[in-house]
Amino acid sequence: MADGPKLNDYLKEMNEEVLSHYDVMTVGEMPSSKPEDAIAYTGLDSHELNMVFQFEHVQLSANPDPQLGKWDDTPVKVPELKQALSPWQTALDGKGWNSLYWNNHDQPRAVSRFATDNPKYRVLAAKMLGTTLHMMQGTPFVYEGEELGMPNVHYTRLDQYEDLESINAYHELVDENHLVDGPTMLSYLSARSRDNARTPMPWDTSTNAGFSDVKPWFALNPDYPEINAAAAVNDQSSTIIKS
Repeated sequence: MADGPKLNDYLKEMNEEVLSHYDVMTVGEMPSSKPEDAIAYTGLDSHELNMVFQFEHVQLSANPDPQLGKWDDTPVKVPELKQALSPWQTALDGKGWNSLYWNNHDQPRAVSRFATDNPKYRVLAAKMLGTTLHMMQGTPFVYEGEELGMPNVHYTRLDQYEDLESINAYHELVDENHLVDGPTMLSYLSARSRDNARTPMPWDTSTNAGFSDVKPWFALNPDYPEINAAAAVNDQSSTIIKS
């Protein structure tokens, strides 16, 4: 259905028959859409969706070799990020509505991806990203742990991964097609694997970071003794905004 010729008709019908009868908010994932499409979906007179998730900024760090797809560890350049975000801010201004996000369950941690997780600068980097997100026009979505400035988990071995996309990509690109060597691919996984976003939420320094009384399915991010919700709330210089 993505950007299909009947999509607008289907969304209008869904809104008319179902959504308009309830106090709900709707947001659509639009990985292949352009700003002009989003205006058609979210315009005040369209009666289709309230807002859209666009994907241009999270598709920036793909490998220049198309055979390697998204797998790369090259940092995103600030001018490229601005070029990806600005058209959506400009085009939808007064005509449609953006969903604003850095993270979700399929993306690596924003502070590692778009800034730096160097301990010396991590908190400042997370604050910078949070400020950027909330100063744009749209509705911000904050993914669990993002408010703490959680970094990537940085696994170093393939057997540490749960994400089948990551495991299958390693075997396909390294073992089967020999397109990249093992250490390089592990670096790519460390930077881009979905597992980076799926480690348990670190609430405090207790067993299992306060996430569960039993061992979680996913391993904890090893930095949870320092980066957790309790520590952030009690630290006046942390990423948690205090009123």
